[in-house]
Amino acid sequence: MEFIDFIIEGVSRKSVGTPDSRRLRLRNIIPAVMYSYGVSVSISIDLKKALNMLKLMSSEVFFIKLKIDDTINDVIIKEVVKHPYKNTILHIDFQKVKASDYLNIRVPILFVGDKESSGIKSGGVLMKYLKNVKIKCKASDLPSSLTADISNLALNDIIYLSDIKLPEGVKLKLFDKSSKQKYAVASIIVSKVAQSKESDSKS
Repeated sequence: MEFIDFIIEGVSRKSVGTPDSRRLRLRNIIPAVMYSYGVSVSISIDLKKALNMLKLMSSEVFFIKLKIDDTINDVIIKEVVKHPYKNTILHIDFQKVKASDYLNIRVPILFVGDKESSGIKSGGVLMKYLKNVKIKCKASDLPSSLTADISNLALNDIIYLSDIKLPEGVKLKLFDKSSKQKYAVASIIVSKVAQSKESDSKS
């Protein structure tokens, strides 16, 4: 798990609800909540700073520091609600954490090995069925992502959850050992261009 030396400031707020959230967004401020061991704290965050934070984090999971008034908290981002078609954020949920805490959280799946895959080399396309997966682990063991190695995949091959090597201390949430094989993560399929060329050659 990576800790980014990044502090984002939030201001505690007492007024909550849809009307208040709308008023905040009109001022380029977004509503947010920090969850802390059964207690939730409603805050507001500058939209520009929030966008910069997400740009820095990319798609992975990181520890950051959230300053609320005069208190600094170690947090992770639990959920980001984005506008369906505008490049903006509607809401952010933060989770306060300690290294010894157990977390149930989604992490992204990072696909590697495409340059070595015979399926890709022969014109296949990687079809992703899962882009993230829910895991359970201590905060100190939280990985930034899980790695799916597709280097050995040929055309029509499939990589399953059971093929992903989990870091020590990390478990897949809601999947037991027998069910992981049933969940496809990705496969190499024949591209439409290749199919079209094959059809033209037969006609």
